[in-house]
Amino acid sequence: MRSLTLLVLVLSAAGVLGCGRETTVQGVVAPPPEPCTEPASFICSAWRPCEPSVVTAVFEIQAAGPAIRDAIERAGGTVLHEYHVTLIRARLHVSSVPALVRRSVALQVRPDQGLEFDGLITFPHSVTTSDRGFLESIGVTVLREFQSIPVIYALIPDAAVPAILSRAEGMYVEVNRYICGGD
Repeated sequence: MRSLTLLVLVLSAAGVLGCGRETTVQGVVAPPPEPCTEPASFICSAWRPCEPSVVTAVFEIQAAGPAIRDAIERAGGTVLHEYHVTLIRARLHVSSVPALVRRSVALQVRPDQGLEFDGLITFPHSVTTSDRGFLESIGVTVLREFQSIPVIYALIPDAAVPAILSRAEGMYVEVNRYICGGD
């Protein structure tokens, strides 16, 4: 019995000290996490599909205004671009992302990725062939047109937003949002 107790103590100490490459969670042994090789997202308080394996990365954060700009700078980040919609592109320490966005969204992007976003364009009238031609002429890529409401889901260059908004009174452009549940 004494040797069994000693074995349990040794194994417990090894687990507490982090010996080995496996992680133990509530008695279940799991392999170590794989490095994140694809762009990651921090959505509603969790990394998806995994936490980036780099120290800093470029993210698009679904927020705008002086408060988020100041928070990014206080966290050691750099604002790279403020979109015409509720979206900011910033270079950040990956470890600072959860505290910055809390229950919002930060999408990792390639540093050389163009300044475009997937969003919704709302029209004050039924969408016409002329409207679609106009959007195409300013670089908007229509991904889906809704039949029951005058809304287009599209890949929208940020530079096109002022032209869209000035096309007709009642035009509206917004970034496609993630909605997080309550705290």
